[in-house]
Amino acid sequence: MKKKESTSIEASLASLDKALWRHSSLGYIFIMGVVRGVGTALGATAIVAVITSLAIHFFGSAHLDAIIKTLVESLFE
Repeated sequence: MKKKESTSIEASLASLDKALWRHSSLGYIFIMGVVRGVGTALGATAIVAVITSLAIHFFGSAHLDAIIKTLVESLFE
């Protein structure tokens, strides 16, 4: 094997080792968990907002009030 190829392979392995270490560190895992949690919360909020606005548009606010009141009463009985 040539000296240049050996150095290239060693550099690639060192780079891979560094990347694997970073991705398995507790700090990285914690930050990624926080980012995923915030993303999930924002996504759920956007979906609920779209569904609510469509419901208000199609059902009218008077009918929606009665539906929401019935749902809340049935949940907290």
